[in-house]
Amino acid sequence: MENIYTLWSDENRQYHSPTQFLPLVPLTFLAIAMRCIIQTFLIKPMGIYLGIPPDLPAYPSVLLEKTYKPSKLTRFTTSCKKLIWYSFIWTFGVAVLWNKPWLWDINASWTDFGNDPVTIDLFLYGNLTVLYYSSELLSQLFLDVRRKDFWIMFIHHITAIAVVAIIWIFKLHRIGSLAPLLHDVNDIIVELSKCLKCLKYPKWPEIFFEFFAISWVITRLIILPFWYIRACLEDSQGALSQASVYYVWNGLFLVLMFLHCIWTVMIFKVIRMIIQSGSAVDIRSRSESCSEEESDKDD
Repeated sequence: MENIYTLWSDENRQYHSPTQFLPLVPLTFLAIAMRCIIQTFLIKPMGIYLGIPPDLPAYPSVLLEKTYKPSKLTRFTTSCKKLIWYSFIWTFGVAVLWNKPWLWDINASWTDFGNDPVTIDLFLYGNLTVLYYSSELLSQLFLDVRRKDFWIMFIHHITAIAVVAIIWIFKLHRIGSLAPLLHDVNDIIVELSKCLKCLKYPKWPEIFFEFFAISWVITRLIILPFWYIRACLEDSQGALSQASVYYVWNGLFLVLMFLHCIWTVMIFKVIRMIIQSGSAVDIRSRSESCSEEESDKDD
């Protein structure tokens, strides 16, 4: 096995083999373990310190397990964990792509296709992304309380993992690196809104939810379809056709757009509730509201 320092020190090395994902298998379980440790020993104590009531011990009951809704502390812990992750990965993505020409001119994504090297920062950015979605998928299946949008999130995670796998196997790292950058910025704002709601800060959750709704429409309903997906559909230099993944690649992004439309309906339901009641509820799952009286409403 190659020395990892040698592997990472060669900027011109081509990272385009399915075997590169093998180390991510144990790392996925490590990421889940680290998540549990951080949530238990860092975020939960912080939530309690900020005034969220600690969880009470629950007695085993099949009926209770079927009707169980996560406590306010659990919801805060989950949202805070996601806020930390999305803030980190989006900032890292901006730093990685800021000096890349395809961030400013998407047609540069196809320049010298197949011969452009994968630099260390792009390699790390892509693998961190697939590592996160893999750990989230396993957590959703085996650890997390099942949300009412379980299948939507399940399809989303599977699609995201498939997209990242295609990116690195078929040398689509330029165009592929733009996708998570468009998506992650929304998640930062929505998770911040959730955290503030759990902490019962007046008005701020609603304010950040409004920012989230605006950013969602701009990035996922305007920029993604009319800038990103359009460039992929046009495939101006035949790169996707050359890689024989034109229909699969664009099909996956059309699946994501369909999911975005479903979530958009949910978001506008929340906006209607804010207008009617003056209080925001949770965003993309009816089971996660941080107000007990709102726990049966939409996100």
